[in-house]
Amino acid sequence: MNWLDLSGPDIDLFIQTVAFDETKLYVERIYEQYAVYRAIYGTP
Repeated sequence: MNWLDLSGPDIDLFIQTVAFDETKLYVERIYEQYAVYRAIYGTP
């Protein structure tokens, strides 16, 4: 079973299910930047 299967569509739960600290930090940063991108350019 992988992290996405455990969390479903909930992004916050997905980040919590990531077992590795470096990977968790990377995923958090990606989603933060994605939120900024969406705020500037809107939802595709």
